[in-house]
Amino acid sequence: MARMRTIKPESCLSETLARLSDRACLLFAYLPCFCDDEGRMRYSPALVKAQAFPLRDAITVDTCTELVAELSSAGLVIVYEIDGKRYLQVRNFSEHQHPQKPKPSVIPAPVPSAYVPGSVLMPETQESADVPAETPETVAEPDAYGTDTGLKGSSREVVEKSREDGVKGKATVGQARQIVTYLNHKTGKNFKHTTKQTRSLINARMAEGFTVDDFHRVIDNKVAEWARDPKMVAYLRPETLFGTKFEGYLQQRIGAKGGGYEQYD
Repeated sequence: MARMRTIKPESCLSETLARLSDRACLLFAYLPCFCDDEGRMRYSPALVKAQAFPLRDAITVDTCTELVAELSSAGLVIVYEIDGKRYLQVRNFSEHQHPQKPKPSVIPAPVPSAYVPGSVLMPETQESADVPAETPETVAEPDAYGTDTGLKGSSREVVEKSREDGVKGKATVGQARQIVTYLNHKTGKNFKHTTKQTRSLINARMAEGFTVDDFHRVIDNKVAEWARDPKMVAYLRPETLFGTKFEGYLQQRIGAKGGGYEQYD
């Protein structure tokens, strides 16, 4: 059943959307209407055709396959498979859609192991392990719909400069990207690992001796606890998860039935 959704005027100025073909951009505008309140839907090209383009004979099922692939390549949607069923997640859904009475999704959230090959932009893995995270001088912020990191200059220049700086106790480029990408995968959001506040929080926890696996554990714990709570789901964000309560979240044990949510202050 279709839902009422909104389109922000700012989307007309999005460079990410402007790089899409006209049909792909139209599909991206339509998809939220057929997603649940967490941006997920059952996926098949035939279903997309029937829902989004029922009266457009020129847009075929094969065309819909290509359009979804284009949106995936742009980092705007994720196609994934769980228990033999395919689903689609609109990334950053909650940042742009605000249902008045949101209902928890009955569709399982996407996890990296379930991604259909080629359906999502994965983090780069070729950066050296001793490269600190980017600095404001080496990073340009993408627009709200984008997923590019926007590195200024070549990757080699960034790597060589970072090696010269060699600051200990800070996350590497790959670690920062891995942590934030994992958070995005678990929540369907689109946080940037390049923002100053997020880098500062990750570096602070790394300096305290925590590891990438610890970040993943905290994310898993709080997603299990808050993802289906309309009041708490908004706190699945770096400034909450990676802040001063990090160690408490890490040691937390999530009961099988959930409930007993901690009140964030």
